[in-house]
Amino acid sequence: MYHKHLIHTTMKTVKTMITAFMLLTFMANFANDVKVIATNDGDVTITEDNEQVQVSILNTNNASYTLAVYSEDGELLYKERLGNATSLGKTFDFTSSVAGTYKFKLIDGAGNVSSYKVKTGSRS
Repeated sequence: MYHKHLIHTTMKTVKTMITAFMLLTFMANFANDVKVIATNDGDVTITEDNEQVQVSILNTNNASYTLAVYSEDGELLYKERLGNATSLGKTFDFTSSVAGTYKFKLIDGAGNVSSYKVKTGSRS
């Protein structure tokens, strides 16, 4: 019984490492053109390129996440439960949005909140 649990745990760790490697490889391919806004111990990465904002979460603990986006004046623009998969992500198109600083707020299932400010948008 213990042997099966050990194999399952090892396979989960290998899967997580492969996912992390794939995410890092993807990010490295675009490193010359993409502005990295925030990283949180490698788990959360937010990038901005030509008014396109990409939020990526390497969710090694399979926690459930909710993502909310707020305007400069605090208006809630977007809110969605992203789920609890090993790799979570969302892309936002700000090409027709007012230029400014937007707040991206991540809330995990335990209620922990992480906030990131992103300057983007192209409209005056």
